[in-house]
Amino acid sequence: MKKHIISAVCLATTLASCNQVDLPQNQEARLDLQVRTGVSTRGVITEKTLPSGSSVGLFVTDKSQTTYDGISVANIRYTGTGEGNSQVWAADEDIMLSATKATLNAYYPYSEDVTDVSAIPVTATIDSQTDWMWAAPVSKLNNKNSYAKIDLSHALTVIRLNFIKGSYTGIGNVTSVSVSSDGMATSALLNATDGSLSSINGAGTE
Repeated sequence: MKKHIISAVCLATTLASCNQVDLPQNQEARLDLQVRTGVSTRGVITEKTLPSGSSVGLFVTDKSQTTYDGISVANIRYTGTGEGNSQVWAADEDIMLSATKATLNAYYPYSEDVTDVSAIPVTATIDSQTDWMWAAPVSKLNNKNSYAKIDLSHALTVIRLNFIKGSYTGIGNVTSVSVSSDGMATSALLNATDGSLSSINGAGTE
C-alpha cells in the first residue's frame, strides 16, 4: 500500500488546558501530559491512543516564541507507556513550568533530527511510511495550569484500495496498481503548529 502526502484540510482538534492548582507564585510545576489521536482517522494509526512505547516531541515557548524563561525547551522527548486511558507520558528530563505563561507545540513520531517545529521534513514513499501527526498549540500553561491535553491529527493521508471479485469466476492476478494526482507528493516540510505542508516535492508521483 502506498501512502502519499496530500495537502488537505486537517482534522479538527480539541485541546484543553485544565488542572488548576494553588502554588506559590515562584514554585515550578512539572508539565503533566495526555496524548490522544484524532477519533476520525485517515492515517495508518487508527486507535484513539498511540501504541505503548510511542514518543512525541514537545516545544515550549513563552511570548518570545523562541525560548521559555530564556531557556531553550525544544524537541523534548516524551514517551507513553500503557494502553488507552491509563497511558502515562514521561520524559527523561521533565519540563518545569514557572509563573510565566507557556505555549506547547507537539508532533509525532519523535525524531532527534527535528530542530524547528514549523519545518519538519516528512516523506511518503514505498520505503518510508511514517504516519506523521501534529497538534494544535496549547497555550496559557504555567505552574498553576500545568496539565496539557493534546489531540494529534494526521498530517498525511493513506490510500486504501479494495478489489472486489464479484461474479467473476476466473483466476485473477493483480500485477500492477498506480495512482497519480497533482495532490500527491513524496516529500514536504510539515508545520506542526497548524498542520500545513510546504516545500512539496514529487507532485504527481505515482
